[in-house]
Amino acid sequence: MKVIFLDVEGVLNTRETYERAYRLHGHTTMIDLELDMFRIGYLKQIIDETGAKIVLSSSFRYFFHKEDDKVFPVSLKGKRLYDNLRKYDVEIYDITPTTMGSREDQVKEWLSNRDDIESFVIIDDDANNFDELYSNLIQTSTMKRNYLSSFMKESTGLCERHIPEAIDKLNQKTKVLNRYF
Repeated sequence: MKVIFLDVEGVLNTRETYERAYRLHGHTTMIDLELDMFRIGYLKQIIDETGAKIVLSSSFRYFFHKEDDKVFPVSLKGKRLYDNLRKYDVEIYDITPTTMGSREDQVKEWLSNRDDIESFVIIDDDANNFDELYSNLIQTSTMKRNYLSSFMKESTGLCERHIPEAIDKLNQKTKVLNRYF
């Protein structure tokens, strides 16, 4: 199986996404619900070319519940993401553990419970989350998190230029061994 560990903020939205949401909604929690459909389209292209499954590694995973091998939203934020992904026939296959530790630790923990992973990428805006898994990272932005005052400076989100790299990494047929554990 090929896996995309997916972050949401800074990947499926951009500085412009937040600016547009701020103009529409002002300083409210509605800003956090905005996604950029172009970015979801780029994600869909990667999935179509590779057959990869989405494992949500974002803090958005707290807005989902997995039961009977299905992932369901349990909040407004989760439903917004779920519904927007479904518009492109993109499903969330799984979520990383919600245990303590870095995002890298959570990805490693998820991988340690699998023996069928042939390749994976991590699509995330923050390289600081990754050390050993850095070579699997597709970094979408160099982002500063004070988005209400700076609207995610330098946030580009997932772009067309990221698609070939993600496809190449996912299509490498090198069975992932438990080398990280």
